[in-house]
Amino acid sequence: MVVLSLSACGGGLVGQAITGGSGGGGSTGGGSGGGGTGGGSTATYASLSDATHTAPITLRASGLLTNVSDGTISVDNGTGSLVPNTQSLTISDGVVTLTDTDGPNSAGVFQDASGATFAASTSLDTSSYDYLALGNLNYTSGGTTYDVAIVYGARTMPADLAAATGSVTYTGSATASAVSSTGNSYALNNGAATIEVDFGGDAVDVTLDNFTVLDGTTGLPTTAPFDTISIDNMTITSHGFEGGDISTTNGGTIVLFAGPSPVNSADGGFFALDGTTPDEVGGVFLSDGSTGTVQGIFIGD
Repeated sequence: MVVLSLSACGGGLVGQAITGGSGGGGSTGGGSGGGGTGGGSTATYASLSDATHTAPITLRASGLLTNVSDGTISVDNGTGSLVPNTQSLTISDGVVTLTDTDGPNSAGVFQDASGATFAASTSLDTSSYDYLALGNLNYTSGGTTYDVAIVYGARTMPADLAAATGSVTYTGSATASAVSSTGNSYALNNGAATIEVDFGGDAVDVTLDNFTVLDGTTGLPTTAPFDTISIDNMTITSHGFEGGDISTTNGGTIVLFAGPSPVNSADGGFFALDGTTPDEVGGVFLSDGSTGTVQGIFIGD
């Protein structure tokens, strides 16, 4: 694993980084209160933007890694830490670990002389979230440049995640993109995310819909071949959730946008604690097949 410190800004799919907001309040089901330490937890969870918090926060990250040279995409995950008081940041996408103990520069970019960077982007509004954030990691490894769209935050610690029970529905937002093998491309913006979690059954199902769709080439409003993305049967693990079946539908009818047998992958994490239930949630997904590719990011509270 390569250890770096950070440099210039990267574009990509995701939204705001290192700027927690008022947070909480969107989930329904088991769990109560307003975040922080809950129930019998021995962990302390602080907002990513809490300038009074001087201890490191353990981070959990999920990413969509794009090889800039050939356009191939994969899902990865990693860990890190953040000291809110100084904005000292270490973050890994599972391939490269970046460390910037000085915090961001005046442009909001974490950097060092290596040429790797971590910076905010703006595709999703995270202003109402305390414990998760979104950003872009850019680096060169083995002569190849990578751009990684990341959702990360104050990881719900394994003991607290294991203690969560019941079913909870989180609501939030999503952004995605789709490219067909014939060259048609779509930017799916400002979507709605419904994230249903069965903590007792260790299962996560996600529904993404109500997107504003733009033509990926012209930027003009258009209609995509599908109106809903579903990610079903993801499995909760000690560090978050993963796996699952990804499908696209239009008006409830299956649309094989990525083909009949795409390779599906998804990864996500739970963040902080609201009573005895994780407070916020976020993840990434990729469906890559013979006739197209669909990728995206979702968050909820």
